[in-house]
Amino acid sequence: TFNGGNNPVWSPDGAWIVFLKPGDGLYAKAANGTGAEQPVYLNREDPGLRNATDWSADGRYLLVARTDAKTGFDMWLLPDPLKKVSHKLLPLLVSPMNEGQGRFAGGQGEPKWVAYVSEESGTNEIYVMTMPGAPFGKWQITNGGGYAPRWAHDGRELYFIAPDLRTVMEVDVEPGALFR
Repeated sequence: TFNGGNNPVWSPDGAWIVFLKPGDGLYAKAANGTGAEQPVYLNREDPGLRNATDWSADGRYLLVARTDAKTGFDMWLLPDPLKKVSHKLLPLLVSPMNEGQGRFAGGQGEPKWVAYVSEESGTNEIYVMTMPGAPFGKWQITNGGGYAPRWAHDGRELYFIAPDLRTVMEVDVEPGALFR
């Protein structure tokens, strides 16, 4: 962009970037620089909008962070972000605790899991939860803190930053129908 924007998120095919224009909303721009930016989801529709944190490998969902006076930071899904329709957010994780930094699991096809940070234990810890439509499952990954979860492209490892903010940690993940 040449007129502001932050928190960029690449589309899975690398053709688009969604970014936040603070106070305005989420916009998409072709990664090759052609064409104008397109509004995706605007703050006038949702003043609690904060930013997009990830785009699912199948291109169907943006993971969106928003805030609410009662529930703090929460995670929502924005279906079909590039379709020219009126978009509506779907709740993914809305609770009295702060949750954020969400990332879809790596791998191809429809996402199965989301890694995120929550303060529900009193410390920022890394968790993994199932996507809607699957039987609900939730797993605590860290015990002692963690930040910024990131999946390996194939979904076989989950990386995160340790509480010292200098050490990168890795957890092996076994792909399949169940999270292990």
